Amino acid sequence: MAVVVVLVLYLITWTLGVPRVLTDFTSAEVAEYKRDKAEDNRVWEVHPVIRFLVAFPVAPALVLTYHEYQVAGLDGAGSWELSLWYGASSRSLWRYSLWVS
Repeated sequence: MAVVVVLVLYLITWTLGVPRVLTDFTSAEVAEYKRDKAEDNRVWEVHPVIRFLVAFPVAPALVLTYHEYQVAGLDGAGSWELSLWYGASSRSLWRYSLWVS
């Protein structure tokens, strides 16, 4: 019975949690882009670039992602991130940056 509950929670995290985490990252990065653009802070026509290369739950409510973003000339990163998903929101628990600009 416990295995079924964990499996159901894992599947719910796949269907609802992963998209929520991706949406939260994207929203934060678009807000950074808008702030940089308003300040005319090295924002060029190619910006913003936001890419998610990997996103999957490692356990119920825990989503691991690798994503890259560049919202201005010197405002970007590529990192692995573990997030806690809790319903209508998510929170970063751990980040390992491979590059930062």
